[in-house]
Amino acid sequence: MCLHYLGEVYRLQSKYDEAITIYNTEQEICARIGREEGCANAFYGLGEAYRCQLQYDQAASSYNEANKIYARIGHDEDCVKALKCLQQIYALTGQPEGGANALCCLGKAYCRQSKYDQAASCYSEAQELFARIGRDECCANALYSLGEAYRCQLQYDQAASSYSEANKIYARIGQEEDCVKALKCLQQICALTGQHEGWANALCCLGEAYCRQSKYDQAASCYSTAQRVYARIGLEEDCANALYGLGKSYHWESKYDEAAGSYSKAESIYSRIGLDEHRANALYSLGLVYREQSDNIQARSFFSRAENIYGRIGHKKGEGLARFFASRPSRL
Repeated sequence: MCLHYLGEVYRLQSKYDEAITIYNTEQEICARIGREEGCANAFYGLGEAYRCQLQYDQAASSYNEANKIYARIGHDEDCVKALKCLQQIYALTGQPEGGANALCCLGKAYCRQSKYDQAASCYSEAQELFARIGRDECCANALYSLGEAYRCQLQYDQAASSYSEANKIYARIGQEEDCVKALKCLQQICALTGQHEGWANALCCLGEAYCRQSKYDQAASCYSTAQRVYARIGLEEDCANALYGLGKSYHWESKYDEAAGSYSKAESIYSRIGLDEHRANALYSLGLVYREQSDNIQARSFFSRAENIYGRIGHKKGEGLARFFASRPSRL
């Protein structure tokens, strides 16, 4: 403690080299005897002394070490103090990635103190910096954390928007587990706030994410719930799309009866509302289901019907594939 006060005296007298020597000695002693708070305070003092000498790299390193210890021992106010200094240095020296990382840590420190307004401001600024320098994963993580900060303040619209943007980035860069995490939060908010369409949309996106991970049971559960919600609120096209996704989930698990049932229901709706391409896709998928079961008569029938629709609407690729399988329905 006496050493720390002596370092402060030297620093206030602009005797920075002497202050640095004292703080280093204090840090070494505190580390040796397990005085974590004293160790963190010494690192913070070092950061202040180095900053006054414009030795910004050393200052940043010292503030960072101080923050780590403060966070570990639960001194959140001191975390904020160190992280503000760290973020200012990165801004001053033109290091946007370091600044954004410091802002994210600052956001976490504010969240631990239930200061969600300040946390949201930090995460928002961080995601803008990450977006500007092309750090997609970090940008998505900041958006997810922003959603968490908004949700804790019951600002559900802003939270939903943040989770949705995070999911889009996670999906683009192939971070499937993070997609699931963001989408679960999004669908929970939509369900909580009575946004039935948004809830079903999130469930369908969650189903897609599970399919990309070959988690077909979870995907089927999502699609099944989504189609019931769409049916209840009268969104026929979306209901059919969810049924088609449900069919794919069953299909990939070789649950042929369930797949055929879902594809058939989707095809019926598409037919009723006049979505020819979607109808042809459902018929084509039905052909694949029966082909994989070596039911050549059924397979040929569905492929032929799909071929006719594809031909009528000028979908050359679909027409060609359906014609090929209609003439060779058995699996090779």
